[in-house]
Amino acid sequence: MALVHTAYHPLRYHRALNSDAYDLHVRAASLFEEFRRSVETNCIDEAVHLDREALGLHPPGHPKRDVSLNRLAIRLSVRYKQLGRMSDIVEAIMLDRKALSLRPHGHPDRSTSLNNLAVDLSM
Repeated sequence: MALVHTAYHPLRYHRALNSDAYDLHVRAASLFEEFRRSVETNCIDEAVHLDREALGLHPPGHPKRDVSLNRLAIRLSVRYKQLGRMSDIVEAIMLDRKALSLRPHGHPDRSTSLNNLAVDLSM
């Protein structure tokens, strides 16, 4: 009998029970770290999916939208580096630009957005 790695299914079930954006981000971050350790593509794919859900809970005008845009852009950029999906880096750059537009001069995270955009544009 073959063993099937199912550690991520409880997260999918739990997502239906609690759709809080922070909870989604925490679970996405956990999967992202698992991906970095194992390079399991299902981990990064699920992390991207969860961050998309979190972004959906931060619509335009929400004070945390820039954070959700930034997190999703990072996941997509890493997935591009690992898997070479051009659509990932194109979307990451678009999200980087949106996050930057929400972080005007003087914003404490503006330099982070500028750096992320520069890195993604250089790929």
